[in-house]
Amino acid sequence: MVSPVSRGPQASPELKAEAQKLKLKEACQEFEAMLNGYLFKSMRQSIDRAEEPDQAQQVYEGMMDETLARELSKHGNGSLSEILYHQLLPLIKNDTRGAKPQTPPSVSPQE
Repeated sequence: MVSPVSRGPQASPELKAEAQKLKLKEACQEFEAMLNGYLFKSMRQSIDRAEEPDQAQQVYEGMMDETLARELSKHGNGSLSEILYHQLLPLIKNDTRGAKPQTPPSVSPQE
């Protein structure tokens, strides 16, 4: 006799929370990498050059800027992605217990 197909073992809330933390960290790093990429692109466009770079050089510089932006977001100590991650982390912790997520704490400008 064939037993019915089940959906598989259910993940524990701790595993779900860890997966959500990992997704949040990756999203924060991607966000910072995107911002850094735009910053590097703008900085490179503002350089006065004796002659315009050819297409190959532009592609190489773009790839280098993108790689640098990604690495900075992953390994930068006190980086924007780290700050953003710690700012949003309480929302995940509250959500995994079944409670409604709280609004993120507001940041007031310092005088």
